[in-house]
Amino acid sequence: MSDAAPAVAGVAALAIDCADSPGLANWWSRLLGGSVEVDPERNATLRTLQGLAIDFLRVPDHKTVKNRLHLDLCTSSLAAATQQALALGATRAGDVYDGGRWQVLRDPEGNEFCLLRPNSDPREEGPRLCDLVVVHTGGFARETVEAVRAVNQQEPHGSCSDSWTTG
Repeated sequence: MSDAAPAVAGVAALAIDCADSPGLANWWSRLLGGSVEVDPERNATLRTLQGLAIDFLRVPDHKTVKNRLHLDLCTSSLAAATQQALALGATRAGDVYDGGRWQVLRDPEGNEFCLLRPNSDPREEGPRLCDLVVVHTGGFARETVEAVRAVNQQEPHGSCSDSWTTG
C-alpha cells in the first residue's frame, strides 16, 4: 500500500500470457519448484516454494517482442544454473544481453528471464542481488520488500542479499 494509492493492497501474482498455460506452468515448476494448479479454463498458477504466485493465462497471440517485465533468479552457481535451465529446455537470449554479468535465457514460449551471479562471486560488482525471484518494474511496493527481507532472515539462501532498491 502506498500513500498515493492506499486502496491498492499489494501484488497478488505475476501474470504471464502464453499459449499452453499448464505446459508452461509445469516447465517453470521444474525450474523453480512449487506446485501447479490448473483451473477449468486451462489457465494455471504456479505457487513457488518462496510463496510467489505466477499465473499463466492462455492467450491466442504469440509473443513477438522482448518482455518489458521479466523474472530475475538468484543462483548458487551461474554456470550450473544456466546448464540446468538449458537442459530443461530454456534457450540463450544473447540478442538481449551477452555481457557475462548475468545470463539471459528464454522459456519454451520465448519469455525472457535472467539468472544472476551469486554475491559471493568475485566477478560480481555493483548492487547486491536478492535471493528470491525479483521482477524488474522500476520499483517495488514497500510491503513486498519487507516480506522478502523477513523471509531472508528466516531462511537465508547462500550468499544472496536482501538488499533491494525501491523507487
